[in-house]
Amino acid sequence: MPDKKYRHLFILHIFLFSLIVRFIYLYFFKQNIIHIERSLFGDAAQYILIAKNIASGNGFNMLPDSNLLANRAPFFPFILAGVFKFFGQSYWPVRIFQICISSLVPVITYFIGKEIASKRTAMISACISIFYPFYVFYSAYVLTETLFVFLSCLAL
Repeated sequence: MPDKKYRHLFILHIFLFSLIVRFIYLYFFKQNIIHIERSLFGDAAQYILIAKNIASGNGFNMLPDSNLLANRAPFFPFILAGVFKFFGQSYWPVRIFQICISSLVPVITYFIGKEIASKRTAMISACISIFYPFYVFYSAYVLTETLFVFLSCLAL
């Protein structure tokens, strides 16, 4: 029984430590992130435009008064639209949402490692995924990579 209690604590610690690492990254690099998002281009700009149109009731398109449908996959813009609808059209709630789902990836990695190999392997792989640079980096940006990695790990 005590082993189960410590396992739950370890999983909680993985999640919390992962959150801390990602928030530290966001804190120290927020000026760079804000500068990049002021001059949005490419994927992020399109996802945000689509999400704002969905949240405003203008449908799944790039321009508010257009009949042309957007050329992006719909899942991520609909999630962004939900965040925009509940918390306003700010990037900070989106970042926090992405940091939270990115922090669940090491927990999922732990369970995958435990199922495939051993508890020791699971612990090592979870600790590696806490600090994996791309998981940390992309969690602060409004891009699909964080959601894609989370859903891919969840599917395994």
